[in-house]
Amino acid sequence: MSVKEKTEEISWVSSEIVPEVFVTVDKYQRIYFNKQAMELIGITERNREIFIGYDFANKRMIVANPNVVRPTNVIPHRVDKRGYTSARPFLRQLSLSESDLPLRYKYIGKDYTVKGAFAFAMYGDKGADGGL
Repeated sequence: MSVKEKTEEISWVSSEIVPEVFVTVDKYQRIYFNKQAMELIGITERNREIFIGYDFANKRMIVANPNVVRPTNVIPHRVDKRGYTSARPFLRQLSLSESDLPLRYKYIGKDYTVKGAFAFAMYGDKGADGGL
């Protein structure tokens, strides 16, 4: 097909954004929750605290609202109004360094090992059960 033929067959692309729920651990050692993730978890102006865990068996980040899940002897993370919280405790727990970043986790559903928690699997990681 020539260039002329291609220009006559214009395919317009909409700016519509497909809402996707995800969490990113960025190179600045912060965990970022996108707007859809914040809404799902229940992070609001009045409730900015969350619990973050990691399921080593299935390689999943587990996130829970303290109004629903209450693990003992765990200090919740505070999420700022932009959707960020420190990733340093998370990175230490997983023995990860700055060279392992960034990481992106996609929402895969409710976590049934902890009632009321949400599971996020890392993009590109097959995990123990097939993953993404």
